[in-house]
Amino acid sequence: TASGAPIALSIVDGKYVFTMPAEDVTITATSVKAELTVTYLDSDNTLLGIVPVDSGDFASAPVASKDGYTFDHWQVLPLTDPEVDFDPATDKVTESLIVRAVYVGNPHTVEAGLVEHVFELKALATQGAKGSINSSVSHVSQNAVLVGGEGNGGVIYPESHYGRDALVGIALFLSHLAHEGKKVSELRASYPAYFMAKNRVDLTPETDVDAILAKVKELYSKEEINDIDGVKIDFPDKWVHLRKSNTEPIIRVYSEAQSPEEAEAIGQEIMKVIADLAK
Repeated sequence: TASGAPIALSIVDGKYVFTMPAEDVTITATSVKAELTVTYLDSDNTLLGIVPVDSGDFASAPVASKDGYTFDHWQVLPLTDPEVDFDPATDKVTESLIVRAVYVGNPHTVEAGLVEHVFELKALATQGAKGSINSSVSHVSQNAVLVGGEGNGGVIYPESHYGRDALVGIALFLSHLAHEGKKVSELRASYPAYFMAKNRVDLTPETDVDAILAKVKELYSKEEINDIDGVKIDFPDKWVHLRKSNTEPIIRVYSEAQSPEEAEAIGQEIMKVIADLAK
């Protein structure tokens, strides 16, 4: 805008021609906020929304959700080192952005007294059948767990793929080791000590193993019982897991406690109960 004699502007032969005034002119510049955009992507790069925003303002954000996970933050793309986060509630927008949702998995685990103790996930722990990679993968995929596996060391990490993968397990361990900045011995010392005992009860081919397991459940009904795969009895500070063999008349007895003696003792106690029921 201007006060005083106006500046004449015309176009001659496709060129702008200015006619300057014969007296002083005051010109006041006005500005218009540039309209920017924030593009929101889900963790799999699915478009959640494109939000227009004036430069210097805050941008609203769509709701980000994923079954089995909790939304954590928005991550600016392309990724940099270190990564840059975006908080729509506190970060003013000064340029157009593309951001992606980052989630953290709702913690679950497959049979682990130690994990329950360390991470206090007992209420969120889930258990699946042992002995079959198919059943393990099925359990992990159907329950949207963060990481799964079996007692033999097999690790299933859904973010990589649905299969037991030793290298993924090693990578997770080394990543955690680097994050904590500790030696292996120091990391191990930070966890409580748990010990396992493995035994078996030999039975005759005529023994009704299912009936024995049902009776054990009844005898220990005051404790927490899981019968997804055999019978697992959870005591406040230890557990015993009974599994019948599909190929021979035996019951495998696994037990865990805070000392080798306790683990063996609770295992032997249950084995005596089984022997008495089998008579």
